[in-house]
Amino acid sequence: MEYQKLYLKLKSAEYRHFILTIILAFLIPVHQNLLGITIVLLAVNSAFLKTEKKQNNLRYLFAGMLLYFGYHIAGTLWSENQSFAWFDVQIKLSFLLLPFIFMRSKSFCEEDFNKVLSSYIIGCSVAMVIGVLNAFYEYQIGSSTYLDFYAQKISPSLHIGYFSMYMNFAIIILIYKLYFTSKELFSVINIIRISLILLFSVAIFFSTSRNGFLVLFFIFILAIVYSIVSRRKWMFGTLLVLISWIALSSFLRDYKNSTSDFHGFKQVVVAVEKKEVRKTEWESSAVRILVWKTAVEIIQEYPILGTGTGDIKDELVKLYKEKEYKYAYERRYNAHNQYLQTAAALGIPAGLILIFMIISPLFYSWKRWHFLGFFLAIIVGIACLTESVLEVQAGVVFYAFFASLFAQNMQNDYGTNFIDNPLLYKKTKFRMRVPFSPPRMDKKMADAVLDTLYSGWITTGPKTRELEEELTKYTGGKATVCLNSATAGLELALRWLGVKEGDEVILPAYTYCATANVVMHCGATPVLVDVGDDFNIDISKIEAAITNRTKVIMPVDIAGMPIDYDELRQLLAKPVVRELFHPSSEQQIKLGRIMVLADAAHSIGATYKGKNSGTLADISSFSFHAVKNLPTAEGGAVIFNLPDQFDCLAVQKQFKVKSLHGQSKDALEKSKAGGWRYDITEPGYKCNMTDINAALGLVELERYDSDMLVKRKSIFDKYNVLLEKYDWKSKAAFIFTCFV
Repeated sequence: MEYQKLYLKLKSAEYRHFILTIILAFLIPVHQNLLGITIVLLAVNSAFLKTEKKQNNLRYLFAGMLLYFGYHIAGTLWSENQSFAWFDVQIKLSFLLLPFIFMRSKSFCEEDFNKVLSSYIIGCSVAMVIGVLNAFYEYQIGSSTYLDFYAQKISPSLHIGYFSMYMNFAIIILIYKLYFTSKELFSVINIIRISLILLFSVAIFFSTSRNGFLVLFFIFILAIVYSIVSRRKWMFGTLLVLISWIALSSFLRDYKNSTSDFHGFKQVVVAVEKKEVRKTEWESSAVRILVWKTAVEIIQEYPILGTGTGDIKDELVKLYKEKEYKYAYERRYNAHNQYLQTAAALGIPAGLILIFMIISPLFYSWKRWHFLGFFLAIIVGIACLTESVLEVQAGVVFYAFFASLFAQNMQNDYGTNFIDNPLLYKKTKFRMRVPFSPPRMDKKMADAVLDTLYSGWITTGPKTRELEEELTKYTGGKATVCLNSATAGLELALRWLGVKEGDEVILPAYTYCATANVVMHCGATPVLVDVGDDFNIDISKIEAAITNRTKVIMPVDIAGMPIDYDELRQLLAKPVVRELFHPSSEQQIKLGRIMVLADAAHSIGATYKGKNSGTLADISSFSFHAVKNLPTAEGGAVIFNLPDQFDCLAVQKQFKVKSLHGQSKDALEKSKAGGWRYDITEPGYKCNMTDINAALGLVELERYDSDMLVKRKSIFDKYNVLLEKYDWKSKAAFIFTCFV
């Protein structure tokens, strides 16, 4: 069964795209040699993807990368060294392929997007472990000093500049998850994240990459300011201050006392101030100054077209030799600045295109307040100042991959600090782009549906029965029937009670049309009562609406906030109200009063004075429509909490019969040995729930309290803070109405 499921998944081009994307994210920090084949597989697989509608977020990115790649193709025309020119084009090919692949594919759901980020974090962790093991090995066989853990030994397969860049971006992802996807700072998962932040920071320190350490310090400073000023996370902000102080102190102490780099760097600073950098200088910062000066000279000589895609390295090396820059010449250094490298190779216009390729995602991410996209552009942009980052596959694939991934998924606000930051409202001309209550459809739900399909039960069956049992446990009700909608549940309840033409049903004036429709379907008259400040029915006005034709009061728990059911029951217990009740059916006589039928479409999970929604009325009807808190695509459930004179399990059976054409047995019962025979006991309806819908409901119900309600409460609290100063702010939970 598992192999069959995997086989069917792998037949899907979308699933293959997801798996290859996860693999690529993992390989970026771990194994550069396998990146090319993975990208080729992604490109081949993209031919089988259904072409996705144009994604505006990718246009600006694709334009910049296409121009940059096109310039390198054009640069081969005036290059003498064609072999190196086309090798460089091959390196830059990811700027063409990756945006194209992501433009053709569908954006990931939030869970899959986070899995891609997690795969990258795991890859960085593996790279760090490999580096530590290598350093430990060198320590054992080498000089046996802790200096064996520094520089290239901590990053054996990557240049320390790329290693620190990867680690810094991993820290950004972890901070993003701490800020925007977590509920408690010191939960187990957050302790792991904080530990990884510390470990990655230590790895950057041991890499001795000054650029990497300065970027890390910049990240911590921004995180501290944001924690304290915007998020009010004083504890986390204080923790980051402590980490930063310890890290900076250790960095300065070790560089001053344990290596010659600190002294070398001071000498370079003095030499630069006096314009006396030695030609034979070997200290990395000094060498950079020499090669930067050389690159500037080439730009001045070839300002428009540059030397050509394939000739820049030869031109630089030739000038190193002429100028007697021994260290740079022996190691055939490139410009060690991507902006200078590009402008020298292809001219100043190409350098401007490179700036556009980095600045445009930066600007767009800032405009959308996309946390991950913004810091990706910052990290790469800064790295380009001291390294020719985009001259090797390690830099090209890293930037092209994540920039394309974020641009594609920016429309879903993954990686975005959207509602969390009040600065968004103060700083930008805000355009409302919040979709209306989109349902969450993730891998868990997809797997649940697949399991149901493979089980052979796609109509009412074991999953539906399981959901009924779980809802009964969850609400504390006496019995449950799952149906295809809350509307069906309300109408079945009215017909079961015997509501008919000439009867009246009281309901609030503010509700969805379905509340009144079911009353009219039964031939009865809906009587509307005004609502109070909380948008729920005004109980003080109900008594005036009760007549001797009133059979049901149907309160609506607007936005999930239950009405005051105790006050309503006190009203119904008044002698004058009881005297007005004239029963006209067996069930009405048995009940002996006006029935309370709750339109609880919004309120699953709500509580009133310690009681769960579903146990507050005689009968309650929940909705599981796609826009509700607990979606099953289409669906609903009726919860029975009738007085003791009723056998709720018997009532449940009556509802099931009514919901399935009056059949005395459903499909599950008929499938049992000898159970094929059944009767049609009444002219029923067709409103049963299928097992496919029930499978979705079981997944959501399992994580409802721990996930969905927590997230909604968090959003509600943020709206409360932002709108507190306005006197028109509604007090109804999860609803804010602006009076203009």
